[in-house]
Amino acid sequence: MKKNEGIKVLAASLVSIVILKRLSELKGSGNEEDSVYTGRGGIPKYSSSQEKNINEIIGDTWGQTYEQMKAKVAGWVPYLDPDKFYIVSAKPIKNFYNMDKITEYSSKGSPKPVFRSSKQEYKKIETAPLWFASGSEWVDWMINEMPHWMYGTNYIYEIDLNLEQVKKIDRSFINKYKIDIGFWGGVNFDWVSIVRDYKGVYTDSPKELGVWDISSGCVWNWDAVNKIMLVAQKPGSDPAPPFVGFGGSFNAV
Repeated sequence: MKKNEGIKVLAASLVSIVILKRLSELKGSGNEEDSVYTGRGGIPKYSSSQEKNINEIIGDTWGQTYEQMKAKVAGWVPYLDPDKFYIVSAKPIKNFYNMDKITEYSSKGSPKPVFRSSKQEYKKIETAPLWFASGSEWVDWMINEMPHWMYGTNYIYEIDLNLEQVKKIDRSFINKYKIDIGFWGGVNFDWVSIVRDYKGVYTDSPKELGVWDISSGCVWNWDAVNKIMLVAQKPGSDPAPPFVGFGGSFNAV
């Protein structure tokens, strides 16, 4: 290793140590001011005071390199195999529930599916399916585009898929299930039929879909999953089980 490279590595390590210290200071006492899970894709939600502190830590995103930003928000993330799929989340995932009831919005055609509970008393409960991405694509995207999201990410899981139950989105799939093209240029799909025919979908050509940012996919039925296991956890975050269990049907939340 050259001298200059060694200095850069040391500087990045020191920045990571400082950030982890500030993270522990911001952890809070478990009240409503702490970061909470929004229920959509594991994205964290912050109180106004937290957001102010995070902005101070992250600083001006325009004037920083990828390596500098990664040291601040993702220094704890290990190497992620590009040939495997991973899930990121703000809170630990304890159970995965089967889903089969599409919301009215998704039933009319949308770029991505949203599910609801069929139980009358829970009819307002909506959730996204379980999203995953290839290798570090989602982590890298957040570091570059939404470092505040990556800052609040605490857990990374590897998902082992049953690819016989997960359909790859290709041109024939688009032609079969496309309803129309949405306002933002995204392909609106017939999710009612897709959920009936498959247990999950994924793509390695996100540009074809318009509003999918990276190579990624989602599953809504446990039959599409062999196992989900925790592979990395941010220091200081709440304990998480090493494996995600099957939680039954979302229709009986």
